[in-house]
Amino acid sequence: MLKKAASFLSVPKEIREQFNFSCLKQNSISLYIVCIIIFPVEIWNIFRVLFLSNSGLGTANNRIYFGMYCALMSIAAIYLFLNRLLCSRSAKAQLLLQYVTVFSIFLWHILINTYDINRNPPPTAYIFTTAVLSLSVFIRMPDRLSVTYISLGYLLFMAMNGRALDAGSELNITITVLAAIAISISQRHHAVVEIIQRNQITAINRKLTALLEQDQMLGILNKNAIEHRIKNAVSLIDDTNSITLFMLDLDDFKGINDRYGHPCGDYVLTEVSSIMKDLFSGPGQAVGRIGGDEFAALMLHSENPAVLEDIGRRLVERVSAIRWNGTDVEVGCSVGIIKASSSISYEKLYSETDRLLYSVKQRGKGSYALKEIKS
Repeated sequence: MLKKAASFLSVPKEIREQFNFSCLKQNSISLYIVCIIIFPVEIWNIFRVLFLSNSGLGTANNRIYFGMYCALMSIAAIYLFLNRLLCSRSAKAQLLLQYVTVFSIFLWHILINTYDINRNPPPTAYIFTTAVLSLSVFIRMPDRLSVTYISLGYLLFMAMNGRALDAGSELNITITVLAAIAISISQRHHAVVEIIQRNQITAINRKLTALLEQDQMLGILNKNAIEHRIKNAVSLIDDTNSITLFMLDLDDFKGINDRYGHPCGDYVLTEVSSIMKDLFSGPGQAVGRIGGDEFAALMLHSENPAVLEDIGRRLVERVSAIRWNGTDVEVGCSVGIIKASSSISYEKLYSETDRLLYSVKQRGKGSYALKEIKS
């Protein structure tokens, strides 16, 4: 039971960073609005003390109120200054500033309400209860911290004003505090559930996107997806970055299907895709199927020509080593490789690679060729 309660009151570790960011975002808006309200209200209160009262600062009472009003304005001003100063710092530092500011404002309301009760009976706790409810509604924080803030504020207020309050007032204040704790916990729980659900929706969308981009039989990118990657890659070409497009076509693949059947053909295609995924598994690399027995591989950050030729050689060798149930089905492939180091359109890159691939086929198949496009 205690474990379930502790689990309910805590933020799951995997979303803690997101929760802290949501707290930071909501609290920033709430505190900014509070500060905007504080300045005109307290300036008006200071004006009342200085110019609309008969004694001005001549009485201790007016001096205390004047000091309290100035103190609240100072808290708001210090928060706004430090918040701007820490805007580029970690979320943890910004949250700490928010929580210290919230506690300071809360404590201010307790103190001014206490002074009102002792100065001008009958006692009322409207300022304190308003502050408690505002804290629970407008400020987001972990349950343990909010419960601690509200409970400490309640205990401090009751210790300072318990003798002046009647039983009915004490009961009303206690009920308000319990309601504020319940609101704060439900607010936090709602935020956690919202983050979890949003993460689940994002994960589902990623899976759906991956499925839409995937060749379902081979587990690599389909034609539309690989073409989209190549088009994006072309825009990244500059003086410091070149891209390479590999295009592979199986030699006489129809004959394999005719001699050994389509199960053998499907097996060959699966093996070719596995070989290409193995050779192009680095960052910025992608493999896709652009036709029945035609494949493409993209390298965002090109290697030197010797490395590219070595990859082409290994592609040809490994494809030719494919066996079907121990039988050599005479699989072969031709590979065209274009390294682009200057601005080029997708259509031009594709057609140049395709032309190079078929020039390899015309020379006898089972080989590769590399061409560089420079400025």
